[in-house]
Amino acid sequence: MDGHGGGAEAPSWRTDAKSFVTRTGPRTPFRNNARLVLLTTGGALSLLVLVQLLLRKSRDFSPDFLASVLLYGLTVLNISLLLVLLLVLGRKCGS
Repeated sequence: MDGHGGGAEAPSWRTDAKSFVTRTGPRTPFRNNARLVLLTTGGALSLLVLVQLLLRKSRDFSPDFLASVLLYGLTVLNISLLLVLLLVLGRKCGS
């Protein structure tokens, strides 16, 4: 035999973890990067405060309208997450 054991060869797009790390360099995970976590949290909080100030200054937005917009956004998010969950689970069961 030629040392392959008769099995199929790995596709050319597959690489092992060592070659990937040497090519891209070691990356710090998001949870271990305190500066990035703090910047992301601060950005989200400042965006929330900015939206709150904008809504309080504007007299055009009634509470009923804001509630319906919020519920519509949450409904879209919920359906999107369910579709992603179904796709991921379907891919796992299909392979």
